[in-house]
Amino acid sequence: MRRDCAHLDISTVARDTSHKFSKNSPFLPLASSTWTEKVVQRVHDRIWKLDTFNYTAPISVDAYMTLAGLSSADILNCRTAAKNATIHFPVGRAGLDVDFPLMSKLEKGKCPQKPLLHQKGIPRFPMDLLELKKLWNAGRRFLKCACTGCEVNFIWPDHMLWYVIGNLDKLDPHAPSDKIKMLEFHALLHTTWRKSILAQITFLFMREYMMKIVHLITQNKTITAEEILHFEDFKDVSFVRKFTATLLPHAEGILTPNAARRNGAVDYEDNSLRRCRQMRLGTPIP
Repeated sequence: MRRDCAHLDISTVARDTSHKFSKNSPFLPLASSTWTEKVVQRVHDRIWKLDTFNYTAPISVDAYMTLAGLSSADILNCRTAAKNATIHFPVGRAGLDVDFPLMSKLEKGKCPQKPLLHQKGIPRFPMDLLELKKLWNAGRRFLKCACTGCEVNFIWPDHMLWYVIGNLDKLDPHAPSDKIKMLEFHALLHTTWRKSILAQITFLFMREYMMKIVHLITQNKTITAEEILHFEDFKDVSFVRKFTATLLPHAEGILTPNAARRNGAVDYEDNSLRRCRQMRLGTPIP
């Protein structure tokens, strides 16, 4: 099921949000920054109003570097964090207050409570299509209020940042001039928002790996996890190992390579994990 869902025409969907896969596919659509920047104008820069949450804001790594005053060493650290599948903000803990504006200031009807920063983990064993849809956003940060059961204050920080760039008055409606608004925005980017931006760059590198993996699958529907991991760009990349194991059936064993498997012996723990996955997916157990 996962392989078939991944084997879709990426370019077609990216060009047309009315395409049937745009809402039904667990993995698509994804689109270029140029395409997203053009389409988001229809919703007045509110990227979260588009047909799917999978889009990232059309802000490049170089642009983030300029905005937050980051160094080449910072970017290298982000690349390393992506390779290691590092989660900057521990999953399941209380959110971090990074002084983002209230969602109610950005759009009427949103929760008026302060949004806190969290980060999604990387799922190991998605049990159904709904969980598979979350794969594209593994490792991504999100903002949400602390209200129990409140779902109207969820947003990706890069979506909020994109909107604020074009609407600085939403950041501080009482600022006496545009210059003051810019100075306040600049200060946030270099201080309280800096760690969040570093995490976003890390996620962009993770998404880059995701796209490469899915591209390989669309080119070869019978490709195995082991064949994917043999590609030069993927060697010794923990994130690729984890994502591939989640995406492809019968690939759990690549998460825990051991001497027994290298010697051709049967890994009973992997067989057990495989049976568990097959039971949840409803596939026959040999």
